[in-house]
Amino acid sequence: MRYIELAFALGIMGTVASGAALGAECRLSAEQPQYNGAISGLGSWSNCATNAKVTVLLREDVRFWTDKTLVSKSRTGSSGSLSLLRACGNRFDPIKVYVEVRAGNKKVQSPRAILPCK
Repeated sequence: MRYIELAFALGIMGTVASGAALGAECRLSAEQPQYNGAISGLGSWSNCATNAKVTVLLREDVRFWTDKTLVSKSRTGSSGSLSLLRACGNRFDPIKVYVEVRAGNKKVQSPRAILPCK
């Protein structure tokens, strides 16, 4: 019986440790992309563990298919922000894009934006 209790206690402690590795209240935010001659996006995070690896991505929302990553950046730290910039080609076809911020197993996405930049 003690082995079962010990295994149960270790299982709970493992869950707590993995959740604490990211930070108890790691807050992620992603701002809607903007167009100003290029596509720009901003992702930020706060109150994360000091060694939390955060990735910010600018992605194209592809209907009925896997979304395409246009630009991505990563940084390690408890808080900060990363801005992304993607130059436009010579076509001004509409493109549906969003910013995604990932840290550990958490992920947030900004609202989609349809911008004149392909």
